[in-house]
Amino acid sequence: MNIKNIILLLILALFLVSCKPTTPINNQTTNKTIDLCSELPNCRDLTGDAKLKCCYDYATFNADVPLCEHVGEYRDDCYSVTAIKTLNPGLCQRAGSNQDLCYKLLADKMNNPELCGFMLYESNHSCFSQTAVKIADANFCPMAGNLTSACFYGVAVKKNNYYMCENCGEFIDSCYANIAYATNNSALCAKAGKLNASCHSYFNLTG
Repeated sequence: MNIKNIILLLILALFLVSCKPTTPINNQTTNKTIDLCSELPNCRDLTGDAKLKCCYDYATFNADVPLCEHVGEYRDDCYSVTAIKTLNPGLCQRAGSNQDLCYKLLADKMNNPELCGFMLYESNHSCFSQTAVKIADANFCPMAGNLTSACFYGVAVKKNNYYMCENCGEFIDSCYANIAYATNNSALCAKAGKLNASCHSYFNLTG
């Protein structure tokens, strides 16, 4: 073998050494999601469902939103509970199977019937009706579907507004009678239909 061939072999050997693949610096951080639950002192020594439940309890108690992604089957509950605790409707979108309940509970807690409109899977009629009555705002009653009449009735009685009774459907008689009692206005008994007699009797007794 001549000197020229020896030099070529040395160059080739040096090239192969320089191309040797390097070992990952931290295989754990590149191939494995960091287990945030293991960083919690009260949870790190637990395993399985007990660990997830511990992590869930911590996340909901402290309103730790990022931690909700690490609680396994408790994820939906975690997001909905945290949304309600922090009054953050945006978190309801992450609450999966609890999304509609999340919006419904927040609508009630925040006195905001508009949140009922974000419900996708369940009927939002009761949400609109209950929240509208709670804040005494009849503008949302037409959105209450088959509960529209009940919604108008609830708002009318709450506000003692007998003008709304005409929108109360099957509750119209009760609407006039109850407002008559509440406002001590016996003249409304004449509009109480089938409750006319009992309405007048009430005022005769209370004189």
